[in-house]
Amino acid sequence: MVTSELDDDVANPREGTLRFGAAQNRPLWIIFARDMVIRLDRELAINNDKTIDGRGAKVEIINAGFAIYNVKNIIIHNIIMHDIVVNPGGLIKSHDGPPVPRKGSDGDAIGISGGSQIWIDHCSLSKAVDGLIDAKHGSTHFTVSNCLFTQHQYLLLFWDFDERGMLCTVAFNKFTDNVDQRMPNLRHGFVQVVNNNYERWGSYALGGSAGPTILSQGNRFLASDIKKEVVGRYGESAMSESFNWNWRSYMDVFENGAIFVPSGVDPVLTPEQNAGMIPAEPGEAVLRLTSSAGEAVLRLTSSAGVLSCQPGTPC
Repeated sequence: MVTSELDDDVANPREGTLRFGAAQNRPLWIIFARDMVIRLDRELAINNDKTIDGRGAKVEIINAGFAIYNVKNIIIHNIIMHDIVVNPGGLIKSHDGPPVPRKGSDGDAIGISGGSQIWIDHCSLSKAVDGLIDAKHGSTHFTVSNCLFTQHQYLLLFWDFDERGMLCTVAFNKFTDNVDQRMPNLRHGFVQVVNNNYERWGSYALGGSAGPTILSQGNRFLASDIKKEVVGRYGESAMSESFNWNWRSYMDVFENGAIFVPSGVDPVLTPEQNAGMIPAEPGEAVLRLTSSAGEAVLRLTSSAGVLSCQPGTPC
């Protein structure tokens, strides 16, 4: 249990701090004793097999973000992260052994590199110098769900530098209040984008380069009065090859003139891709449940962001 907001010794953190728990070599479910605003002095290196669970308290992380590097089995739940800035490196505790040299952070709220089996759920993220969630360098099998994203330019960047097959899911999130682009932006890889609520993006909502597969299913896209196109295709081959990329839209709802220009063909999913698919809210069910499909997505994303939980009651 985290009992102290302090982060005053990143090389040898004291027991009871978030940094101490995150660095342990054994599996841990980390909870918080009370409401806390934790100002991380350096990025927080998270070791394998950790759940950081803010339910039952209001937990805010500021100044530095989470680093999920070459580890697996990570859950981040019910955490508020904002005002994340660039921080220097140095000797930082990342496991039970001695602290190790780490380079400076680039200002991501959550940075994933070479990580897998990661779930980011019911978090509220805003205002970081770089990305809110960046996943790179062989990261795969991660899900971002039920989160609230606000007040940011570059939100979700999922980049693989070869075709090893990044698999990711973006589900039941709300993107609103001055969001610009990368919700997500994918290089190579495969993403299912399902039942999210996008409101008034600045540049584009979904983007990518280098031939990724994007399946957009049952999302609500409410365009601004200026930008109507949902997707943005980028990279050296964008003009010549991008309309062969498999970017498909199924059961999406488009409001205020929003436009999704599809490309490619309906992909044949591999067994691994198919196993990770979340069933989208079907159009027929949407019409039965509500007067419009857009309202169904609003219902599905109404609890995006951190939950208000009380001890002894379901959350």
